[in-house]
Amino acid sequence: MKDKIQSEACKKLIGSMLEALRALDVRTRHRLALHNYDLSPEQVLTLFAIHENEGFTMTELAHKVLRDKTTITRMIDGLEKINMVFRIPDKRDRRRLLIYQTPEGKRRVNEVKSWRPTIPEMASGTLSSKELLRAQKVVAQFAQNLLKE
Repeated sequence: MKDKIQSEACKKLIGSMLEALRALDVRTRHRLALHNYDLSPEQVLTLFAIHENEGFTMTELAHKVLRDKTTITRMIDGLEKINMVFRIPDKRDRRRLLIYQTPEGKRRVNEVKSWRPTIPEMASGTLSSKELLRAQKVVAQFAQNLLKE
């Protein structure tokens, strides 16, 4: 009986997480459009990752933002075309390209940072800090369980 209840609860948790991700995507797209940014939420996530740690290789960046290398390559190509990032050869291994933000990319990230905090405020709604911390721990454990071999 416990296994069936646990399985159903797990399915509901997955459904709720997917629903929350869709809602976050919709809200982020709305905010980007409101500010006339021609960027997708995925591009913003990638820019934020690069902003936090410039000099990623494509593989490292793909791992950081949970995308495959092909998707990241296309995304970086697009961000490079609109002058948000650039690539330079690694001094230790010229076959590897390192990704950095342009001044325009940095400016854009800082602009997004100025309105980005409103999204977590909206998402948390009437939840207490204790409820949010508990939810974070549950989701983190859920992710760890999924990543175990």
